[in-house]
Amino acid sequence: MSNEKQLSSDNQDNTDHFYINKEDSLILLVDDIPQNLQVLGKVLKSEGYKFAIATDGKETFEVLEDELPDLILLDIMLPDIDGFEICRRLKANPKTADIPIIFLTAKIEIEDKILGFKLGAVDYITKPFEGEEVIARVNTHLQLKKSKEKITVLYQSLLEDLKTASAIQSFILPNWISIDKNIIFSSTYKASTQIGGDLFDIIPINNNSYWIYIADVSGHGVQAALIMTAVRSTINMILENEKDDIEPYIIAKRLNSILSKKVLVNNYMTFLLCHINFQTNTLKFFNAGHPPLATYNMKTGKVEKIQSKGSIPVGWFADYEYTEKEQDEIVFDDETIFTMYTDGIFESFNADGEELGIENFLKLLAENANNESNIILPNKIKKHLLDLNYDISGDDFTLISFRKNLVKRRKNKLFLITSIMEKTGEIANLCEKFVIELTNNNEVASKVELIVNEFINNILLHGLEGKNDTNVVFEIEIKDEIILSFWDKGHKWEYPYNLESDAFFNTYDPYNTSGRGIAIINSIASKIVRTRYDEINETIITLSIENTMDL
Repeated sequence: MSNEKQLSSDNQDNTDHFYINKEDSLILLVDDIPQNLQVLGKVLKSEGYKFAIATDGKETFEVLEDELPDLILLDIMLPDIDGFEICRRLKANPKTADIPIIFLTAKIEIEDKILGFKLGAVDYITKPFEGEEVIARVNTHLQLKKSKEKITVLYQSLLEDLKTASAIQSFILPNWISIDKNIIFSSTYKASTQIGGDLFDIIPINNNSYWIYIADVSGHGVQAALIMTAVRSTINMILENEKDDIEPYIIAKRLNSILSKKVLVNNYMTFLLCHINFQTNTLKFFNAGHPPLATYNMKTGKVEKIQSKGSIPVGWFADYEYTEKEQDEIVFDDETIFTMYTDGIFESFNADGEELGIENFLKLLAENANNESNIILPNKIKKHLLDLNYDISGDDFTLISFRKNLVKRRKNKLFLITSIMEKTGEIANLCEKFVIELTNNNEVASKVELIVNEFINNILLHGLEGKNDTNVVFEIEIKDEIILSFWDKGHKWEYPYNLESDAFFNTYDPYNTSGRGIAIINSIASKIVRTRYDEINETIITLSIENTMDL
């Protein structure tokens, strides 16, 4: 048995009591009447407690400068300042705020007691003192203090564990952006607590086949996050073995069979799984109790939710057999942006207590889906919700979008994604060559190369320091002018940059790093627009050119 905590053998309700080392416990007695100090001192000494004394407010604060007691017995009526004022000052000081204070008083008016409790006192002892009462109250509040300290230690340890778990979870989920020659996939995710139970992923099988899914495990916190990990591993295992030789409903059926037995015993999971086939331009999907797939047509501006078919959540019934009749299929065309999301979005409430709802979410989708590459669509919607004062912290928040990559067809555009921590020098050279090829203008190409180099080395590398998701998207579009666009998940800053507004610039010397980079870029560019969409920075730099080829 440790010397910190022991179980009282005579406690019939088996409540834990914290052992008090009385020789190491210091109690401060504050009273201006010597007889009271003698009585209290004798009582405490007989129980083995150490104590210090003070006869007024001044001496009280002098004692506290040298040593912090575990408990203070404080008289209300003192010659300089009263006990109420002493209590107020002690509770306002973080150094002494947690010291329990028991008032000593001959006054029994209820108003005085209420005032003392409001100021932070834990108890009252009325004069004349009864020794057994003094010891009982002292023991009780010292035990409470010990238990509070223990809980604080455990809580801090738990927070550290959750922080580690959150970091691990961030590595499990895909990066905010994924782009290849066929598809553009972007996402935003925020757990309602340190870790959450939402799960999503994009899994390319080959150049013509992709699996995309989103799942929402019931509940929150550690249990939901662990289930999420098991779900991800199981899906990967199934797809690794089957590749394309499997239908979405079969995957859902196997998940239900495997997970219901041991993992989803007291939980369930909504699940939306899509299979994209670029040879047939089709999208097959299976919805197991999840919010419906939403689509937005860039050509017509029409937005709709696809929910003609579907089934029950995974884990509701272990022996349930999902069927092909519950599966659906639609065209995967050039004009459509596809969106998947969890209920934490449309079940959020604004300051007036109004729920967003799916229909209003679809309106937000239509309002923000105005970029053919949909790079930051999820983040734009999230920012829009926050700007409208919707509380999105009540549940895990997940929103993903995907569509065909059409930028590859534009001969006047260079569009690429890279981890900014790799091959930084090659990016600027690639941009320079692209500009030369299209404009035959070496001077302009050199300016582009300089802008990209400065932006990468003096802004992005610092902004992404300490981040695990370092993917950055670059886009160069050449018309009558050159437009350089950058999207990154780095630290927040504004243009024109304000040294007082953000800790990022105070962390990294702006005059030698980002400040210099922006100054150089600003001297070359004709326009710079910087916008923050939730966690994503969008920087658009315009450069005027002459003698541009007819594109």
